[in-house]
Amino acid sequence: MAVRVPRYHVYRFPGRKPFSATRSLRQEWRICAHLHPRGFPVAEPLELVETAAGPVLVSRFLPGEPAGLDGGQVGELLARLHDTPVPPRLAPVDHDGYPVAEAIGRRLSRRWEQLRAYLPDLPEAPSVERATAALAPVGRAAVLLHLDLRADNLLTEHGRITGWVDWTCAMVGHPGAELARLSEYAQLPENGLRERDVLAGYRGRAALPVLEPALEPWSGWTPYSCSASSSSPTRPTRPGRSGSGGGSRN
Repeated sequence: MAVRVPRYHVYRFPGRKPFSATRSLRQEWRICAHLHPRGFPVAEPLELVETAAGPVLVSRFLPGEPAGLDGGQVGELLARLHDTPVPPRLAPVDHDGYPVAEAIGRRLSRRWEQLRAYLPDLPEAPSVERATAALAPVGRAAVLLHLDLRADNLLTEHGRITGWVDWTCAMVGHPGAELARLSEYAQLPENGLRERDVLAGYRGRAALPVLEPALEPWSGWTPYSCSASSSSPTRPTRPGRSGSGGGSRN
């Protein structure tokens, strides 16, 4: 058996609606109960217990360690997830009660403003309305997204993925958003991801998702766009720069 005990009773983040640990664990329960019988390597939930100290999620133990990821397996797992029906009536905590494009747009606008406190030369943050409009394609599909894919959340044993944990960041939207997050996470070595290998594994099971129209937010540059025929994501250059994929990342 394994138990998951949240760090806080209520989670509070700047600019977001507070949410309870119980709600977060109920989401984990619902998603894992939905995916486990479909053959995904998630912990089978057994019981959600309310104690005086807070909620506790009891699940079956998953073997393995967060090390030695095979990118091809990761990509295949993602493609399977994106081809699996969303749990009925799932209202992801990270949506904050908004449609997915607006939820991400609000967060992006808020975090940009927070960055300006440290980097005052940054251009003015996009308005929530402008960010939401630019992100509209993310809401034009409805698949389950994990959105926290990294070595710490994937357990392996004898070269195989044996556990996929922590569904707190899950959202429902276009699978291209998942691959955009993958592209971001792959830049940090500690996340243990090789983007090219993950995309190859994804393509072995399904065509890479295409966001149409391509996202072109206020900067005119996006860190991820891909087509089903490409072997790796295309990294557009920043406006005014020449070359193919030569721009540095935001």
